[in-house]
Amino acid sequence: MMTDEERMKKIRKRTAEIKHQDSRNKQIFSEIACVAACFAIIICTGFYMPSLTQNLSFRNIQQTSATASIIAKNGALSYIIMGILAFALGVCLTIFMYKIRERNKRDSKERDTDEL
Repeated sequence: MMTDEERMKKIRKRTAEIKHQDSRNKQIFSEIACVAACFAIIICTGFYMPSLTQNLSFRNIQQTSATASIIAKNGALSYIIMGILAFALGVCLTIFMYKIRERNKRDSKERDTDEL
């Protein structure tokens, strides 16, 4: 037979496990949602970029020596902009995931000290 104190310890331990699983599930969902949002932004921008670059008028530029004329005469401007946007989104996602990992480490250390 267990005493009331032992039962309470088990109940508290199980409650902490359930809360941890719930928070972990929420965290996984938020990570997946962020990755999906980044991919959606990249894909939507990719579809929109060709029409945006067609509307830009580079033919009205009189002095081409100081205007990066290689990009203006080449149809690669949209690819360059997409690359820069994808890189920026990747950096933001990396920073976000790093902060989540650090928070998980901190939470696990707090949980370990609480169990002792």
